[in-house]
Amino acid sequence: MTMVLAIVLLRGHRTYANVTRLFLESRHKSCISKCFTNSVFPGFLMQEHLYKRLLGEALEIPGAKRVAYIIIDSTAQKTRGKKMENTIMFKKGRTCDHFFIMGVIYFPDTKVRIPLPRRRYHTKAYCQKHKIKYRTQVELAEMMLRYAKLPDDLEVIVLFDSFFPSERIINIIKSKGYHFVCSVRNNRVDVETGKQLKDICQSHISEGRIEHRTQIRVPGKRSRYNHPSAHRYETKTFITCTEKLAISKMGEVQVVFSHKETDELQLKNMRYIVTDMLYLSTCSILTIYSYRWQIEMV
Repeated sequence: MTMVLAIVLLRGHRTYANVTRLFLESRHKSCISKCFTNSVFPGFLMQEHLYKRLLGEALEIPGAKRVAYIIIDSTAQKTRGKKMENTIMFKKGRTCDHFFIMGVIYFPDTKVRIPLPRRRYHTKAYCQKHKIKYRTQVELAEMMLRYAKLPDDLEVIVLFDSFFPSERIINIIKSKGYHFVCSVRNNRVDVETGKQLKDICQSHISEGRIEHRTQIRVPGKRSRYNHPSAHRYETKTFITCTEKLAISKMGEVQVVFSHKETDELQLKNMRYIVTDMLYLSTCSILTIYSYRWQIEMV
């Protein structure tokens, strides 16, 4: 398959010698992405054209709702090469990981998922060696948000986990007229009271305020396939408490304190889901956040 792709997509002289030199006799056999970063391979340009075409087709589907979700996540790709560059070593498991920032545009009514061109994260040592600009994973997520140019009449909601809700990400979302639903860490501070979310949650647990039973329908495991017969849903139940707070660097938001019905009501089992859409119900917030799992199916 690599040889076929090389012959079809290679620019310039499509000789077997060039194909072999670029794809088979490289010193970095374990890092195939190094071959595809060669100037003769227009990888990002191909992804950009494909993205625009898929987006145009998705927006032309008759009867489709004008609502889209931009889902952003970081993905670690396991590697085994001990001498590979641009890897992050974890001390506990002694594993080397390549990190990528992944994005997808999801239309829930038509079940259309359009991948955004991924952004590869480079370590500082790798950037210094190859003289390229270092960008954090949050900065790569910012680039992805700017790249996803969507029509003005489309309601856009951005979904991400607790790693990405920085002040710059929130400001970009607001400047584009988008909304967000995300999870946050328990050390975020309420501006009015000066308390962290974990302290507020602990007081709610002591007062018995986390008691509302909320059920949502989420796609099952078989729903990763496009065939209609594979669209299955399951019901999940959460015990919740929703409150409007002014979170630092996020503004006025709704915070959903929740845990699974099967888990004990303890601080370690709590999740904190935040949104700037103050008019949404608790069930709607949890349902929208459940769409974040769609990026794992791309």
